[in-house]
Amino acid sequence: MTIELFGSSTPNAKSKRRVTEIKYESFTIDDHFKKGSKETIAIFKELRESIRQLDESIEEKSTKFYIGYWHNRIFCKIRFRKSKLRISIYTKSITLNDPRKLAKLSNKSWEGSTEYYYFSISKPEDINYALDLIKQSYKSTL
Repeated sequence: MTIELFGSSTPNAKSKRRVTEIKYESFTIDDHFKKGSKETIAIFKELRESIRQLDESIEEKSTKFYIGYWHNRIFCKIRFRKSKLRISIYTKSITLNDPRKLAKLSNKSWEGSTEYYYFSISKPEDINYALDLIKQSYKSTL
């Protein structure tokens, strides 16, 4: 479980000082399931189990926008869409082996770097291929 901190500052009418109110929000994997379909949830559960079996020290973090996987640094983000999973993988210092050309190089920054790829999967047949791409990203964190 992750707690994200959001704050807002409002003026107090009596003292004319600004009062900061802190609101804590936490997001779970079940929150992401609400965005997906039965098929995408089933695909995610299988993919999640495979990612977690790569190494027992892999950390999973659910945020408002994605479910992330860390080992020394983040190497994979999964976002739920209604009919697919959108997966981003960090690829610093590696050349991605992607014979099917499924992954696209992003032109946006992620964690201060432009070295990441993204792709989507919507069929159970794509899980093993997606896992191979994720493993490459994971190995770059070792």
